[in-house]
Amino acid sequence: MPSSLGDEISLRSPAASSQLAESQSLALRRCKVISPRTPPLSEAETEACRQQIDGWRIVEVGGVRLIERAYPFGEFGQMIVLLRLLDRLTGRENHHPAFSYRKRVLIVRFTTYAINNLTINDFIMAAKLDARYRGLMRRGWFRALADGVGPVEPDE
Repeated sequence: MPSSLGDEISLRSPAASSQLAESQSLALRRCKVISPRTPPLSEAETEACRQQIDGWRIVEVGGVRLIERAYPFGEFGQMIVLLRLLDRLTGRENHHPAFSYRKRVLIVRFTTYAINNLTINDFIMAAKLDARYRGLMRRGWFRALADGVGPVEPDE
């Protein structure tokens, strides 16, 4: 396994190189300040990051690339627990998602609004949220999911 993302993909510029710095797990990294001049991730960089987060897909909405994941819940209160956790995470990192809830499914989307495209911050936040979600699952917070509710695709 490569020691860093930089070993997996060729980096285009110093700015891109700094976005994909060093070998730390995405969930352990911190979001960086993104300016409107920050270049978005290339297709290769995006795919390399996507491979590090399970269950997320890359979509384009209104010309803006983003990542999204659907989290199914057995009860409304379970979704509220994850939203509170998401609020704390995004507040600490100052990188906020869009989200919606329907049919017992919370859909979370990340993009970097400063450039209306994907940056490493989007993948960092996805990894952080997934790590917390898996922790809650292991502790039995979402038993309905552990009892067999499978992955759910968001409605288009």
